[in-house]
This record gives sequence, C-alpha cells and structure tokens, in this order.
Amino acid sequence: MREFLICVVGASCLLSGCATKMTVEGATVRQISPDTTALCTFVAVVEASNYMGNTMGHDQQGAINEVRNQVAAMGGNAFLIMHIDTAPIGTVIQAEGYLCPETVRPPSQSSATIQPL
Repeated sequence: MREFLICVVGASCLLSGCATKMTVEGATVRQISPDTTALCTFVAVVEASNYMGNTMGHDQQGAINEVRNQVAAMGGNAFLIMHIDTAPIGTVIQAEGYLCPETVRPPSQSSATIQPL
C-alpha cells in the first residue's frame, strides 16, 4: 500500500508540470507594443521556454513569467514579444527587453494577448 501511495504522489508531481514562478521584480515588467519601443532603451534579447505543463496556456504563462524575470534581472521594465512557438509539448518565446519611462503605457488588453505566429 505504501508503494502505491508513493507512486500516486510521484505521478501527480510529474503530471502537474513546472510553470516558472514570477519573481517580485518580474511582476513589475510589462508587455509593450512595437510602436512604444521608440520611447524606450533596448536592453537585450531574451529567450524563455516552458514544457510539460497541464495545458498549452500553462506553458505560455510559464514562459512569459520567465521573460519577465529575465528582463527584470537585466535592468529592464518592459518587453516586446518577437516570436512565440507553442506546441502541445511546450512554448518557446523570443522577446526584446527594454527600459521604458514610467509614463509609457502598456498596450490595451486586446493587443496584450499572446498570438502564435
């Protein structure tokens, strides 16, 4: 019985996926639109991925969290998604990190959604 319980707990952990947790600093990083980048200073290109989540949306969110964390660690406060590749096994995102003035507003909610290329 004990072995069965260990197997069930282990399988649950494997199937639950591992989404990247957003850091406190990453939570301050926002997505911007291409026309906004002219008002900002380019920081770096970042690439993030997340695999084996419960859903493709779970993988996308984990990859976005990783982008935010990386941009924050490099001193940026905004990012622009350049390419996103989502498949049933995972998501890979390439983005540009920027340092923008605080007066730059993020895009409207309708344009902030992730659109696969």
